[in-house]
Amino acid sequence: MKRYYWLCFLFLFAFWGLQCHPQHELFAYYSATKATASTTIDSTKAQLGRYLFYDTRLSANNTKSCATCHAPELAFSDGYRRSTGIYGDNTQHNAPSLLNLNTYTAMNWATPHLQTIAQQVVRPLLDTIPLEMGAHGNEQRIYARLTTDSVYATLFPKAYPNTTQAIHFDHIVESISQFVATLQSRNSLIDQYNLSPNHLLPPEVAAGKALFEGKAGCATCHSGKDFNTPEQGSRYANLGLYNCNDGYPKEDYGIAERTQKMEDNGKYRIPSLRNVAITAPYFHDGSAATLKEVLQIYENGGRKVESGTCIGDGRNNPNRDKRLPVVKFSVEEKQQLLAFLYALTDTSYLRNKAFMNPFLW
Repeated sequence: MKRYYWLCFLFLFAFWGLQCHPQHELFAYYSATKATASTTIDSTKAQLGRYLFYDTRLSANNTKSCATCHAPELAFSDGYRRSTGIYGDNTQHNAPSLLNLNTYTAMNWATPHLQTIAQQVVRPLLDTIPLEMGAHGNEQRIYARLTTDSVYATLFPKAYPNTTQAIHFDHIVESISQFVATLQSRNSLIDQYNLSPNHLLPPEVAAGKALFEGKAGCATCHSGKDFNTPEQGSRYANLGLYNCNDGYPKEDYGIAERTQKMEDNGKYRIPSLRNVAITAPYFHDGSAATLKEVLQIYENGGRKVESGTCIGDGRNNPNRDKRLPVVKFSVEEKQQLLAFLYALTDTSYLRNKAFMNPFLW
């Protein structure tokens, strides 16, 4: 029976890859060279990108901007389980924070081949399944909208002086990616402590930090400058959230949809924990509403689903990551871990006008 299931699984992979992922076509349209921005930030292009990031005119029906799903007050996430596109279609995954993305090598939850910000920017702008901003096929109409704007009449030629067509999606993608690369947030209480050991942590936060790095084993996967780098192993993990037919829901297999490897079923990018207190809901599908719920799932070693389309015990998922410890916490320890996670919050970036909506400032 399991052999039959995996044969069906592989067939679905092939069908899904052929029918449901137009980004492969779009990456041919916007070549790898065009979709790969320089790692050096050009302030002129970033300034242009700031306007474009907040501009709904980049969407087919003039209703959505990048900021619709990546709002600054929510650490450039949106607070929904899954975002919606211009016609109300749900995106496949929860919208993650864009802060500090310039240091990442994995751009989103489950697309390992996207390794630059510019490559990621192409997807919401131009993907058609699901239709997010719907720019693909509407490029000329969008160019016409931008051409009539006096701000863009100045900013595009300034950013791209040596071209016959300054207003072009190659430049739109690059300039937005340049702006996103400027979005930095590393001034939390924990950052202040790391920079100056004389900066004492509150006792509950200090205890939570010790648990995070010790008994809880969180640092095994959430290490590094942005708490998203594993000490060992892959940057992708199966957390045991689902287990129906030895896998995750058929609508979303994780990176296995791209790698077509059975062992990758249910694996998603390990997210940063910076500003985690203001980026709920959690996990790739936004299926955990609170940090308390997340901690409970980790304590249980996974999650048992008793209703819906994928009933099963995720703790028994064959691909559940071996790095996940099964530990028990006291009520006090849970509060200490939560205190530490809250201490990773930095909202000082909200005072940086260069990050905010230029149409409002």
